[in-house]
Amino acid sequence: MANPLDFDPTKPGLGFSPQQRRRPKFTEKEFNLHYGAQKGKCGICGKRGTKNGMGLDHIIPINKGGSDRSDNLHAVHSRCNSRKGTKDLDQVRKPAARKGRRSLR
Repeated sequence: MANPLDFDPTKPGLGFSPQQRRRPKFTEKEFNLHYGAQKGKCGICGKRGTKNGMGLDHIIPINKGGSDRSDNLHAVHSRCNSRKGTKDLDQVRKPAARKGRRSLR
């Protein structure tokens, strides 16, 4: 049996369960890079946040073809990330605007 820690994310369908498909965890350095570039603002709602209340999120979700590359990541509030789920940013922002509600942006 293959070792689940040898998973290659570039080769889909290897038969591992989602729990065994381990993506690399983001480092503090990676987070600080995005947090600083965004001047402490959430990539979804645009409001400022503390480092403790934010994390990194995929702009294009992994399940929709996104990657763990730096250009597909942004710093977001934990709450905004939970609301976004596996949707991409356009899916999150447009429905709120259509219904006349305040957008997440």
